[in-house]
Amino acid sequence: MILKYVLKKNLFIMITLLVLGFITIIVSESLHRSEVYDVISNNLYDNTTSHFFQMGDVDLEELIAISDNTFISKELNEKMRGIYFSKDYTYKLPVVKGRFFNYNDFKFDNNYIVVGKELEKYLYYEKSKQMLHFNGKEYEVIGILGIDTKSMLDYVILFNINSIYRDAPKNTKVVFGNEKEMVLNNLNLYNSTDLFTPVDIRNTGISRIWSAYNIYYITTNCVYILLILTVIYLFMIKSNFYNCYLKNFKILGFNKY
Repeated sequence: MILKYVLKKNLFIMITLLVLGFITIIVSESLHRSEVYDVISNNLYDNTTSHFFQMGDVDLEELIAISDNTFISKELNEKMRGIYFSKDYTYKLPVVKGRFFNYNDFKFDNNYIVVGKELEKYLYYEKSKQMLHFNGKEYEVIGILGIDTKSMLDYVILFNINSIYRDAPKNTKVVFGNEKEMVLNNLNLYNSTDLFTPVDIRNTGISRIWSAYNIYYITTNCVYILLILTVIYLFMIKSNFYNCYLKNFKILGFNKY
């Protein structure tokens, strides 16, 4: 009877706490995912990089020069990229096996690749090296990408751009490791402005995650407000509830202690 009374009088509080717990779980998971995407993007969507769409054939040496010899990520398809970075540029993605590229890997036309952990099942060994067959060529896998949860990294293939550039699509997205204005100045210098157009990256990549992060921040504040209101409500009903509680105990023949 007392339990039924407690449930009846505190139904609002119990529902509120249940909703709060549910929202907290969602917000915590969302914040965790935003951190995961931050690791995956590795600052490729902040204001220190620039995104362009390439519309024609450009020599690789010229492409590197346009980037001021910093960083290049050339899209081959949705999950494949050819990348290059200089010894002075820091770019590294998390690996669960092997290693990521280093600057020395780009000095030669070697067939090095790094693949996502979900693609490991397609690899085979040749002379103690892990290999992947792609487009009629064999590539040596030097690292397996991944983090402690499922992510888009699990299905990615990154190529040494030297080994893939001749077969790469001419009309595709390119990320440069310097600011947009610097890239535009270099395009003017090399008379290549007609071959590249800037890409608006708002609401894409990590910028989309940060927009979501703002939503999560607002939601978290709402949770805190609801929690404060619940506490206030508890204090408001405490006196009345306590009196009713004692009354029921007396009816049942119990003393206070």
